[in-house]
Amino acid sequence: MYPYFSTCSFHDPIPFTDRGRGFRDELNLDMYPYFSTCSFHDPIPFTDMGRGFRDELNLDMYPYFSTCSFHDPIPFLFPAQLVQEIFLVVFFSCEYVVRLWSAGCRQQYQGLRGRLRFARKPILIIDLIVVISSTAVMCFGSEGQVFAASAIRGVRFLQILRMLHIDRQGGTWRLLGSVVFIHRQELITTLYIGFLGLIFTSYFVYLAEKDHIDAKGICQFETYADALWWGVVTVTTIGYGDKVPNTWLGKMIASCFSIFAISFFALPAVSIVYLQYLSSLYRR
Repeated sequence: MYPYFSTCSFHDPIPFTDRGRGFRDELNLDMYPYFSTCSFHDPIPFTDMGRGFRDELNLDMYPYFSTCSFHDPIPFLFPAQLVQEIFLVVFFSCEYVVRLWSAGCRQQYQGLRGRLRFARKPILIIDLIVVISSTAVMCFGSEGQVFAASAIRGVRFLQILRMLHIDRQGGTWRLLGSVVFIHRQELITTLYIGFLGLIFTSYFVYLAEKDHIDAKGICQFETYADALWWGVVTVTTIGYGDKVPNTWLGKMIASCFSIFAISFFALPAVSIVYLQYLSSLYRR
């Protein structure tokens, strides 16, 4: 390989187009016809590669890769998703029909009118909308302006509501609702006092921080709305960190408010509801 390297610099790109047959035989490059026309700095032009390169890599998908970019979505995934979507739509459609048919076992839902009365239930209406919208999207496509396909796709989020079928009798929701109703006065009082604490504390923090400029030259609390946002984030113990008190007075107010919110607002409300829920569940 000395005759080749003696004529080139290591700082220059390797001139594959100028190398001789001896260099090709030395490196045993079966892909020489391909590399002799391309640079290592360019993307690999699959459309120009020779048959030897195709046989070397054993690319059965050569027609696909020769016409697409690696940044494009892989099209052979779409048929699998379509089959899955068709299966789900057929399954939910059959389930809807079977439920309408089996509703006749109850006396109040016998006959055509009884089944129509059964079909007016909210959960069945949601199922019917999901099936119809999914079928329309598969038939007409989700792109373009046919039947406002984008709006139809937005309706399909109702599939999430099918999780309500886990509790078909709604016993958990009724029990939780009864607990909240029994202790509604305690919960409303706790919520009211916590809201007052949020209003006043946010105002005090705003007074302490409105004239302070941080190291970046930004005032964290320019308006009272900024202070309210900080108060809500603090009460809910989220703490995004986008608004932070910088003065000592603001930090003291924020510390007292955080302790007050945790000890008075969060713990009693959760304790009241949880203990009553356990007692009601034990009685049942």
